Amino acid sequence: MHAMHACTHIHTYIHTYIHTYIHTYIHTYIHTYIHTYIHTYIHTYIHTCLHIAYIHAYIPAYMHTYSLQIYIDTLVHTNMHAYTGHDIRLNSVQRITSSTN
Repeated sequence: MHAMHACTHIHTYIHTYIHTYIHTYIHTYIHTYIHTYIHTYIHTYIHTCLHIAYIHAYIPAYMHTYSLQIYIDTLVHTNMHAYTGHDIRLNSVQRITSSTN
């Protein structure tokens, strides 16, 4: 009777240990994977947006006009365009582009 009880006790212990181990492992793995994936995706997305906005705004403004005002306006316009999906031009950019054309 005692042997049976001991076997049951050991079996329960092993079962609980394995179950806890697997559960913890899977939970940790999924949590880490999802966290890493989301973090990497968001970081990459934001970095790419800023990188593209920076390059598209900085190079044309610097190369064509050397104007800080145009640089700022173009940068703001590029970011607004990226986030809203609309082609929003600021007044000073309209003035300068219309005067140069």
